[in-house]
Amino acid sequence: MNSHRTAAFFLLMVLSTSALMAGLLSGQKAYSACFRNGLPDADCDGLADVWEKPPRQYLGINLPSTVNWQHKDILVEIDAMVSHANSNVNSAIDLLKNKFATAPVVNPDGLIGINLHVLFDDKNITHDSCTDMWTEFNALVDDWFGTASERASIPDVATKKADIYHYSTLVHSICGFTGTSGMAQQPGILFAVSLGDAGWADSDSDGHPDGNTNQKAATIMHELGHNLNLKHGGSANTPPCKPNYFSVMNPIYQFSGFVPQPLIDYSNVFGRDSQSHTIDERNLHEPHGIVGAPPGFIGAVGTSIGPPPPNHYRNFVADGSPINYDWVSDSDTTELTVANAIKFFTGYDSCTDSIKAPIFGYKDWAGIKYWDPPEDLERLSNLIQFQFLETNTVSAQGANNSQANLLDDPSLSPCDLTDPKCQDSPCDPNEANCKFKAIYNVTDDPTIEVGNSSGVSDPEVSINDIKNISKSKILYIDSLINANLTNNTQIVNSLHKELVNNSDSVINLIQSNSYNNATLKLLKLGSLIETGSEVGIMESQQKYLILRATEDAINMLRNMM
Repeated sequence: MNSHRTAAFFLLMVLSTSALMAGLLSGQKAYSACFRNGLPDADCDGLADVWEKPPRQYLGINLPSTVNWQHKDILVEIDAMVSHANSNVNSAIDLLKNKFATAPVVNPDGLIGINLHVLFDDKNITHDSCTDMWTEFNALVDDWFGTASERASIPDVATKKADIYHYSTLVHSICGFTGTSGMAQQPGILFAVSLGDAGWADSDSDGHPDGNTNQKAATIMHELGHNLNLKHGGSANTPPCKPNYFSVMNPIYQFSGFVPQPLIDYSNVFGRDSQSHTIDERNLHEPHGIVGAPPGFIGAVGTSIGPPPPNHYRNFVADGSPINYDWVSDSDTTELTVANAIKFFTGYDSCTDSIKAPIFGYKDWAGIKYWDPPEDLERLSNLIQFQFLETNTVSAQGANNSQANLLDDPSLSPCDLTDPKCQDSPCDPNEANCKFKAIYNVTDDPTIEVGNSSGVSDPEVSINDIKNISKSKILYIDSLINANLTNNTQIVNSLHKELVNNSDSVINLIQSNSYNNATLKLLKLGSLIETGSEVGIMESQQKYLILRATEDAINMLRNMM
């Protein structure tokens, strides 16, 4: 039976049972009737039930013994070049497993979470100063994907394992993208982590950068997110850097820099204000702040109305506390009509969108695409998808159906993307006419392979971006000292040299990746400011501003080591 006839068969099957299903689903969570290669997939994770049941095998490849056909599983194999297989890789993996295990995703077994299975396998791949994406990386896939025993016993194991596993190599650097943290197929199964260029942390102090635990965890989760069809703006790459998109996919939250601590998690909120209003850059409500981040998280807002660095962004507590969106012109937080592109961060290559518009967060965990069918199958699936609207009526979806939802978790689908009013990127389900839905995906073609892997992630955050933020913090400290020590020119000039001008100034130490020495200088500055009288600072408010900025810079540098 060819694929089109098979699809027609399942179309008739779904039509014959749709009325019954509508009744069964009334008032309950809905789950897709998912299939993989013609085999039932109860939890819709792209792994057929029979593969996840004993003996838990696929084409001779053993799946982890803990996979569960009623609970979503994601399988990842990671290999590493020499000098990039340090012990903190396992710490990063453990951190991510915990994040996935507690994810707000409901499964047929009634439990929440996703089981992330990571096989950290070969650790002795020959070191290369840079890896070409994708020619050289694909050669690594062919040579190393699969365990040694699998490669020895299973013909064409890389192709077969790509049906069920994601694959990554920890490389030194990506050719043509010096300093970037990684690159991934979007969606797909392959991703690279590249934390070897000068400036990234040296986890074992051997003189070879490889990334600290948080840098590794954030990059692996970010690049795997691209494989799962998550983008820098949630459901789309543009616009990125939205302050109300609380996700590791957000370039301003992936690493410490604009924010004191990175946000190593996917989002599960739409990032509105405390009054449930959309964050609209044309009409920002200062008293209502922004809500939805994990408790205690400190976010960042940019500005398109000046000034230039170092005063080009502000931090905020994402608990609904008031935000001064126009700090350039005033110091209050009372206005309800501020216009400012708060996703614009001067000097940060990833954050250059200055067009004022409504900006939405995204429910990443709900938007994960567990399996990426080939394009021809996606077109075919448009003929056999069904939607249970809020009224529990059933309607077939035609050619305009959103391909982005083919194998998403429909019980948590963001909204009805076929509605013209939900075409924003991404749409906000709380807006009028946006509807939650349950899609029944019926796919059956035993010849297809996982992933068309036709897309690639946008350029990622680089260590140079992070260093530029840290240097802007030093310039900010310098500007505060200059503004508050107007009666002591000699002290001002001396501190300016220590911070900016000398060959061993803090800024030059950062540029040369001497983060520890830069931190020591800032600690001495903090002690000097704390004494107050020696530098002519007597007012507590003056001390507070400078000490707070100094502490912020110290915290960032420590997170870079």
